[in-house]
Amino acid sequence: MEGIRMGTRRRRPLGRRPWRRGTAVGVASALVVAWLALGPSARSLASAPPAGCSWTLKLNGNHGLNAGWPDNAASYWYAQYATIPGARLVIHGHYPAARFFTIDVYDAKANPYVPNFLDATLRPDPGNVNPFTTPGVSGPQSYTAYVDFGEAPPTPAPNTIYTGRTIDGSPNPGGLLTLRVYLPDDPASDTGGVPLPSMVLELPGGVHQPLRSCPAPQRLATQPVLLQAVSGLGWPDPIPAAAPFPPA
Repeated sequence: MEGIRMGTRRRRPLGRRPWRRGTAVGVASALVVAWLALGPSARSLASAPPAGCSWTLKLNGNHGLNAGWPDNAASYWYAQYATIPGARLVIHGHYPAARFFTIDVYDAKANPYVPNFLDATLRPDPGNVNPFTTPGVSGPQSYTAYVDFGEAPPTPAPNTIYTGRTIDGSPNPGGLLTLRVYLPDDPASDTGGVPLPSMVLELPGGVHQPLRSCPAPQRLATQPVLLQAVSGLGWPDPIPAAAPFPPA
């Protein structure tokens, strides 16, 4: 496909996974503190994108705001969802040229659904290939994942996460999606040389509602204030400064 870079993938060493436990909680708390650190006029400049777009927020260690502790070789994109009975969210994208990527889905209590949409376990579309399971392959490399707002059946469908209930079994009103791309082959492309995945809301009765792309994030003058506020959170006293987190 024109504009999609098809290249080889560097296989990550087995047993090495980016640390993700508690990330959603950390992101939420850090952003709230940073948001309150701004004055009313600054908060109005950083207002959220219009409702109905897909990936509403981008964070990484190089572009002005780092929350949730992504390292300097990783970028995170966030999206929100609300559960609609009988509906599902369809995510279509291309495997990035990167060391690692995943799409994580969280419930309303910031608990992650397991398993997630991990690069090597995300099945490719028919006639396509997954470069994370077949290194060095060329040709079409797209995937489609589903966030189903119902309850999980005894035998889940492939590439599907069910969000009708929270991890503890309560009715789930909605939650958060996180796209993570680590160490893209091209450092100038945070997405790994491919567009951000598209999203379509499939409603009961066969109605398809595409979610438009969100406005590109801009470097606001308030971002240094946000970064300073987040950086000033520090480590809680019980946690050592050199926590033994697995390497990315």
